Amino acid sequence: MSELKGKTHEENLPAGMPGSADAGVMRRAAGFALGGFALGALAQVAVVSRLPEGGPVRILVDILPLQLGAFGAVCLSFGTESTNRGIRALAELDGGPRSAFGPALRTMLWLYPTIFLVSLLSFRVLHWAGIPPAENTLLRTLAQQRNVFSWGVIALVVVVLAPVSEEVLFRRVLHDALEAFDVAGAAWWTALAFALVHAQPGQLVSLFVLSLALQRLRARQGNLWSAVLLHALVNGISLIILALTPG
Repeated sequence: MSELKGKTHEENLPAGMPGSADAGVMRRAAGFALGGFALGALAQVAVVSRLPEGGPVRILVDILPLQLGAFGAVCLSFGTESTNRGIRALAELDGGPRSAFGPALRTMLWLYPTIFLVSLLSFRVLHWAGIPPAENTLLRTLAQQRNVFSWGVIALVVVVLAPVSEEVLFRRVLHDALEAFDVAGAAWWTALAFALVHAQPGQLVSLFVLSLALQRLRARQGNLWSAVLLHALVNGISLIILALTPG
């Protein structure tokens, strides 16, 4: 008996393709994400100055205001879907990360040196052009910390919350929503959005390259776990380098 028997035409289409069951889910989730993104931006402007320096909420608002607002909205969107699949399944985070470690580590071996060199070259070009570097929010936040608890919160945000929220937002929702709307070059547009959201001119190219590598890994593995783990490795190593850099 065919395993396709009893399924609708939409369920038989690849996820993310126009007309597939997931296409409508991703379109709605993208709309929710835009709303959450805007709310995150408003919260950053209205709330950040009233929060104490070094507090956990202030750290969250400083580092990931837009991403967390959009991610919360996406989870809300997934939770309202009339489907038998849960939020984790819709986010491609069902199953477990165990089998994802190998692909993530192998990709890391060539990816991190590549984006590190690209970043160095980009900063040299900006310096040569007389363009001052933008303020790095993470660096500023790190400089303000004076206790182990705050460092732990930063590590949680950078190595756990950022990879999970950004992979769901960009690789799952934005990319698949663009494909659902039949936009050509969805991976490239997703990479551009990912780079621009971080608002670091010196890292635009390296973030663009990182996004393409994450999207390729997700496509090859069929879920988000490898991309999340790779993203966490990149962020973790970068955080250690920043923490150990004098000044």
